[in-house]
Amino acid sequence: MGEMQTVKVELPRELVERLGRFPRIVAREVREHAVLDLFRQRQLTMGGAAEALGMSVADFMAFASSRKVPITDVDREELRREGALLEELDAQEKGKVAA
Repeated sequence: MGEMQTVKVELPRELVERLGRFPRIVAREVREHAVLDLFRQRQLTMGGAAEALGMSVADFMAFASSRKVPITDVDREELRREGALLEELDAQEKGKVAA
């Protein structure tokens, strides 16, 4: 995904209070909503969305599902990329067991 960039966002006080009074909570919520929206629009792969939120693909799947964002509406190319990632992870895991 690359390096992080800080973005200043101004929100009405009522919205901030509804999201949570602490700036870190509000920032996390805004980041999560942005990533979920990009994922929903197919502008981020599942792996890219997980990376952007600093979680594993499995954790992102659970997170997206908990937010009622479908995770199974993927195209063939994304399935190929995710499959290749899983194969790579399996190979790494096998390498750890053999060592």
